[in-house]
Amino acid sequence: MKFRIVEYTHCVNDLGRENGRARIEYVIEKKTYWFGWKEIFNTEIKPKRISHETYQDAEAYLYSNYMGHGMCKKIGNEYEY
Repeated sequence: MKFRIVEYTHCVNDLGRENGRARIEYVIEKKTYWFGWKEIFNTEIKPKRISHETYQDAEAYLYSNYMGHGMCKKIGNEYEY
């Protein structure tokens, strides 16, 4: 299985401002056989985006929830388990 962590930046024009609405979030995507990369959602009742405030939080979530015993190969932002 292959995963990757993607950074989304909202309101890019407010990044340098003190009281701006800029926000950065990190999401995890999984490689599918036919359709390329697909974002992982929490789907108990209705789909909800799983986003993280830092890259390290997203990486820790990926390791703890989608990778058990075995070896993980990391190349850039892609993780192969």
